[in-house]
Amino acid sequence: TYRDYTSDEQVQIPVEAEIQSVTGRTIVYRLMFPAEPQYNSIERIRISSDGTRIDDQSIISRNRGEDGRLTIVTQGRNTDNSEPANIRIVYEIGSDVFDISQRVRLDGTDEYFERNRYSFRR
Repeated sequence: TYRDYTSDEQVQIPVEAEIQSVTGRTIVYRLMFPAEPQYNSIERIRISSDGTRIDDQSIISRNRGEDGRLTIVTQGRNTDNSEPANIRIVYEIGSDVFDISQRVRLDGTDEYFERNRYSFRR
């Protein structure tokens, strides 16, 4: 799902993921959009050597739930729709679940909103 700024609604788009490799501190996965193959991509998640960052964002929390699911939250600065913002990425990883959601707090606002989410189930 993603937030469409034109309609200000959450829009669902079918997507599939395929883990291509897990080596060292890098996970490489492929995103496939059946209805829009021009948007297919290969993505990477890189964990820093000291374990404090994922890609360019600092890890601000790491928790394992009673069900064994790992939730990692990262935070950093970037832009959203050309506006400066704080960005949080939430990774939820379990034996049958892989979710990545991006939450945005635009400068001058108090609340985070969900910009997009990838949800995959085995």
